[in-house]
Amino acid sequence: MVKRTFVAGIFLFVLIGVSFATATTDNKVETLPSQYEEADRLITNGDLNKAEVILEKLLSSDPDNYVALTMLGDVYVDRRNMDKALRLYTRAIEITPDYPLSHLSLGHLKFLTRDYETAIKELNIFKDKMKTSYDIDNKSKSVYVNGLFCLSEVYFRARNYDQVRIELENILKISPKEQDAYYGLGVYYYTYEHSRQKAYNCFKKAIDIDPKSEKAKDAQYAIEFMTVNPDSRFAPDLSFIDRE
Repeated sequence: MVKRTFVAGIFLFVLIGVSFATATTDNKVETLPSQYEEADRLITNGDLNKAEVILEKLLSSDPDNYVALTMLGDVYVDRRNMDKALRLYTRAIEITPDYPLSHLSLGHLKFLTRDYETAIKELNIFKDKMKTSYDIDNKSKSVYVNGLFCLSEVYFRARNYDQVRIELENILKISPKEQDAYYGLGVYYYTYEHSRQKAYNCFKKAIDIDPKSEKAKDAQYAIEFMTVNPDSRFAPDLSFIDRE
């Protein structure tokens, strides 16, 4: 429904991780952020082997580096080695259960493997642990919003549509100019509440935020679709509205 690509932003993870570690009494994460940044750059460019070398080196000097464990788990998710990633995320959580971003990554993994019940549990843990600190800076807010988008997508796959609406509304409270959230709400109102007016209002807001964007084109397409299909109850599948 939402079709927003879930990109955790590994370096954003690191920034939050370093901040979190600094706030703990037993700070074992002393590696310079530049090493994480290099690993993130390599992962972004698809050079997973070199990123793995950096992260494994960090872990060889500190096996309890939960930030590196989480990042290495992300490497294995990119490789679609979910079992290895699961072990790394689980280890990171065992070391520092209050670190929210390991829960986010684990929730994302469970979403990808269609274990929606566990995904919802882990993403809500992330949400609870981040909700009092997400506004530290824009990067933290971006990670938090992406986590909520992921949670809304999991609820959609689990067919819990009321929770989809709630999470999209939560996103807009935090970041009022999120086109994807307005677009998702438009699809929700048209498809599940059968309210053309509410759907139109959301699609129109999505367009107004950035009229030249691809999402604005999708929203305009949805408005045109509603014009010729006034009753969504007779449309068995509207997923094509959310075009790639």
